[in-house]
Amino acid sequence: MTTTTDRCRAKNPKTCWKHGTGLGFDAHREIREYVKYPLQHSNKAIFTTALKTYDSTQIASVVMAYANKTPSINAARVKKALLLAADLHKTDTRANRAYHERTPYIEHPLRNTLRIIRYGCDDEATLIGSLLHDTVEDHPFEIAREYAKEEPRDEEHAREISYRYIEKNFGKNAAKMVEGMSNPISEDRYMPAAQKNAVYRDHVIEAIKNPRVAVGKISDFTDNALSLHHTEAGMSAVSLYKKSTKYLGVIDELTHRVKQGYVNNDLPISEIGYKNILNQLTDGKAKLLDIQRRYSPEKAA
Repeated sequence: MTTTTDRCRAKNPKTCWKHGTGLGFDAHREIREYVKYPLQHSNKAIFTTALKTYDSTQIASVVMAYANKTPSINAARVKKALLLAADLHKTDTRANRAYHERTPYIEHPLRNTLRIIRYGCDDEATLIGSLLHDTVEDHPFEIAREYAKEEPRDEEHAREISYRYIEKNFGKNAAKMVEGMSNPISEDRYMPAAQKNAVYRDHVIEAIKNPRVAVGKISDFTDNALSLHHTEAGMSAVSLYKKSTKYLGVIDELTHRVKQGYVNNDLPISEIGYKNILNQLTDGKAKLLDIQRRYSPEKAA
């Protein structure tokens, strides 16, 4: 029986972080509890444990351990960004490999951030931008209303408010990175696939001119596109062909940006990071080409 003392006082109990139910809410509560008493990790653990073996709290623990150890990073701001991302994604889940159970969505930005750390990044704005990279695209109205305390006119205005909020709390560079990581607002839901891919490609080419966005996009691309072979068993042939075609449309541009970054030394990563990224992209392209070939409509016909 619910008593007066334990009744939820939130306007919407279903989205209350204390009382909401689901994977995202569970992860958010666990992360909030964890950051009160952060664990320490060795450099070996930070840089070597397979990313897919971590759950959200474990990844958060490793990211915060790195932030606490790195002089160029304000760990308090990283923690604030991490908790903001966990709160905004608390209603979101993400498909896992093949037929495995869904996972809390927050694992995705956390995993991207740890991957960037493994690229040798010690730039605070890049790590914060990675943690928040999907928040504005997915939850602009929540940021505007619940955090910035403003009422947006529409999605475009909500995004503007959200970017201002991130800039105020985390700095201009982090806000610019999140803006660059956010896909444009689609005005045509029924746009043909080829046109959608062209819009996506144009967006990526423009966005990765910003060095921080380039690193964030590459990590995001690795988590999404270069993991496509892991989810192959749970996807239709049509979806696999469409996704592989979409991703192949930008992989050469990402590779070129990394090589350009190495020459100009403008990406916030280490020399080993450049090599690791190029190896990932080379291996990933081969896997995507194989998927595209095996599931092409021409072959099916």
